[in-house]
Amino acid sequence: QYEAEGTGKRELFAVLPNLELAIMSGKELPPADECVLESFAGRRSDHVWKIDAERVMNLLDAGGSVRDIEAFLQANATGGLPENVLRFLRDIEKKTAAVKSMEDAVLIEVGEEATAALIAHDSQAGKICYPAGPNRLAVPQKNLRAFRGAMKKLGYILPR
Repeated sequence: QYEAEGTGKRELFAVLPNLELAIMSGKELPPADECVLESFAGRRSDHVWKIDAERVMNLLDAGGSVRDIEAFLQANATGGLPENVLRFLRDIEKKTAAVKSMEDAVLIEVGEEATAALIAHDSQAGKICYPAGPNRLAVPQKNLRAFRGAMKKLGYILPR
């Protein structure tokens, strides 16, 4: 019968307030842990790593989470995590959540600002497009067919 190893606290490193991780003397990082560290921290020397904002953001962009980073640090660090390290991670998490990708859209350039405004404020077309500058409109891909119909009713043809 197989029993998994305990996943208790291993105390491989100390997390310092300056975002550095100091490997404990006499400890060696297992290759898997080193790989995890490389995903959000950069090596400064043989025994020092530093949490790096760009690496953290790349990890989040690839589907990782701040909670995963915190869990890894908590499981492997001596003592708790300094408050400013937690704040640093929370700030990055907050920034990445501030912008969301909604849906694919087509950007349409209109010859004149007045025409773009007319279309954007039309009772039909205005419901399915968004102003995207003085003479540009963004139309969600799913609304493109309806937008073409609304444009025809206004007397304009959207080239294909």
